[in-house]
Amino acid sequence: NPYHESVEELRDRVKGVSAKPFIETVPSI
Repeated sequence: NPYHESVEELRDRVKGVSAKPFIETVPSI
C-alpha cells in the first residue's frame, strides 16, 4: 500500500521534527 508507506514516512519526519515539543507537552496535560 503506497499510501500507507507515505504516511509512515511522513509520520517519521514529523516525529523527528516535533518529537521534543510533543514529549514536553504530554506530561503537562
